[in-house]
Amino acid sequence: MWNVLRASLAALAVAVAALGPQGAAAETVAMIGTGNVGAALGRRFAENGHKIVYGSRDPSAADVRELV
Repeated sequence: MWNVLRASLAALAVAVAALGPQGAAAETVAMIGTGNVGAALGRRFAENGHKIVYGSRDPSAADVRELV
């Protein structure tokens, strides 16, 4: 199940990247989780002009601070 979810999220990120900032209006995207998948998707959305809001279990962790 997790592999299907990861594949779906990765496909979504690729689709958004293909649209680019001109193809989709910039929006605020909430990422629940700051692990490998959440961090990668957040970076990709940010590269395409979207504002990212992260939800994390441990917001004071060093790897979370790098994302923000």
